[in-house]
Amino acid sequence: MSAKRTAIFSHGRGKQRGVALMIMLVILVVGIAAVLVNSLTSSRVKIVRQETTAAALAQAKDALIGHAVTYLDTHTTPSPQVFGYLPCPDISSGSEGVAVSSCGSPDVNAIGRLPWATLDLSALRDGAGECLWYAVSGTYKSAQKTSLMNWDTNGQFQAYTPDGTLLTPPDNKVVAVI
Repeated sequence: MSAKRTAIFSHGRGKQRGVALMIMLVILVVGIAAVLVNSLTSSRVKIVRQETTAAALAQAKDALIGHAVTYLDTHTTPSPQVFGYLPCPDISSGSEGVAVSSCGSPDVNAIGRLPWATLDLSALRDGAGECLWYAVSGTYKSAQKTSLMNWDTNGQFQAYTPDGTLLTPPDNKVVAVI
């Protein structure tokens, strides 16, 4: 009788070939691969969004500088005009991307959406698909102009370093923020 028992036990052990271990190993490898692919994909999406935002900001900056540099040439009335003025932001619910004609009192800052249509741009959006925000110093608004505009007119925004330290002049003459 003991021979039969021995035969049954050895026969049962011989049939196990590690299938459960192999299934667990496959599940583990698939899980690790899924985590790696997901982390690489989310990193790539984040990089693409940052690149899209950087490109939109650079295009907006170039357009605003171009507007300021050509302001005298493109705005001849009322006379006299000078270089340097920037458009008001888009703060109305009317036409999207168009600067409003009046954006507050003289020397008062204005904030709203970037007036991309006024700057002859296509709609600029950041990496998340949102319109760019834009703030212009009250001393540089083309509507409700300041009483004195010349080469050393200061902006009314203060700039800080990433650690929170206030920049000192001449680095702290910010006239617009995008």
